[in-house]
Amino acid sequence: LVLYIKENRYKNISLVVSGDTGFYSMVPFMKNHFEVEELNIISGISSMQYMFSTIGHSYEDAFIASVHGRNCDYLTPIKNGRKIGLLTDNKTTPQVIAQTLLGNKIKGTIFVGERLSYTDEKITSMNLDVMSKIDSIFQINVVVVIPCCT
Repeated sequence: LVLYIKENRYKNISLVVSGDTGFYSMVPFMKNHFEVEELNIISGISSMQYMFSTIGHSYEDAFIASVHGRNCDYLTPIKNGRKIGLLTDNKTTPQVIAQTLLGNKIKGTIFVGERLSYTDEKITSMNLDVMSKIDSIFQINVVVVIPCCT
């Protein structure tokens, strides 16, 4: 990819990627190979921003992370009463998150955003106990948990 772009600098080349340009994106990779002035990064609304807005919550006090192919400690922030926003995968599903939180005596509401901003967008909301037992198959999505009674 980098070699092709460097060999064809005289052409107008676009690299289109999905996701948030500031959160686990290709921007750092591209900055390792090109000067910032050579890049024209165009961002849209992030999935996390979209999700929090759609469910009517702010996120300035939330712990935001990705569990998509990686581990992270989302227990500590929520134990301290913070909301959490997570980008998930097919291993750390909303059910797994709910079970983990319940196993640590955390109660709250979980929101799952699927296919955000598309015509078939779906946002599911329920308490953690119900989510921990649900049989739905979730793939990649955005999860927000609002703790209560912790």
